[in-house]
Amino acid sequence: MTDPRILTQWEGGAIDARPPVEVRTSWMLTFADVVSLLLTFFVLLFALSGVQTERFRNVADALSRALNPPLAAAPTGAAIRNVGRAPAAPGADLGYLASLFEAVLRDAPELAAADVVLEDDRLLLRLPANAVFVPGSPMLAPPARRAVAALAEALAGIDNRIAVTVSGAGASAATLETSLARAAGLANALRAGGVDRPVRAVARIGAAAVDIVISPDKGSAP
Repeated sequence: MTDPRILTQWEGGAIDARPPVEVRTSWMLTFADVVSLLLTFFVLLFALSGVQTERFRNVADALSRALNPPLAAAPTGAAIRNVGRAPAAPGADLGYLASLFEAVLRDAPELAAADVVLEDDRLLLRLPANAVFVPGSPMLAPPARRAVAALAEALAGIDNRIAVTVSGAGASAATLETSLARAAGLANALRAGGVDRPVRAVARIGAAAVDIVISPDKGSAP
């Protein structure tokens, strides 16, 4: 009888060696198939189940609002213009100021022809042009300087907006230049007399007139 160990050596194996282990992978393929079947089954169930339309619409609307927030409308031209028209803080009462400047002008015989005009939205200190300025010149007349200084002292005590408007007879460029120079000169005299805020100078066409315009609200220019 042949020795089994000799037969094993002859077949290429080693004496007392363990037979090789065979690895089977067929179960892994079977598991993958089962997973695929389960996924297919659940997809089929979802496809066959009825979709709640109202709930789906609510969810879709909520997502749409979250992902696409509404944009604020750009301000229109009118809205932009109205920004500069916001109501300003009120200044001193115009009726009180009318009484105050009437008293100031009564003490200024150089401006005896001056007038205080109270309008709905402003107070005008109307000064005689021939008494305030040197004829044909933007320079202040020497006799009027004391009265202008008194007006400046009174204006320095209020915080209403102030402007100086000068109009000259005629519409020529030279007349407008002289009117503007006079308005600027009177505005500078008021600043030098104690008014600590900008005073707007305006030249206009019309009858010769010099107006100090006081607005009802606070600010630097009407």
